[in-house]
Amino acid sequence: MPFYQYLEQHPDDLTVFGETFDFVMADSIWTHAAKSQIETMLDSLLRVSHEKTVLLASYLPASLGLGPDYLGSTWVGTCHESDIVGVIRHDPDWIFHQCHRRGLAVQETRDLTLDHQSWLKITRRPARKDGSRNGPSSSR
Repeated sequence: MPFYQYLEQHPDDLTVFGETFDFVMADSIWTHAAKSQIETMLDSLLRVSHEKTVLLASYLPASLGLGPDYLGSTWVGTCHESDIVGVIRHDPDWIFHQCHRRGLAVQETRDLTLDHQSWLKITRRPARKDGSRNGPSSSR
């Protein structure tokens, strides 16, 4: 099965390729993915990345004026299982927290614009002398 077809069916698991990546781009994945799917992607990123890997992920931030934080458990929008159009929003604080607890640094970037989505640059935090990755992990 070509990789793009697999990703259409399993957009959250980067380990299926058996490769280490320098760069991963998740364009309009998190605008449809449930929180558990984002967590799966972040967990798999740790297994397929190295110290200099960059993940760029687009998402729609939740806010009072724009729309609520999606708390459902399923993919929303067109995919291999659905022809129904839809997008969802996620609380940026939730995303930042998920990255932090995995030792990932996350920055909101204003340099990219596509489909009115916000973009995040996610990288591994440098290991400290004690081997941990604790410390500042986010900036907006």
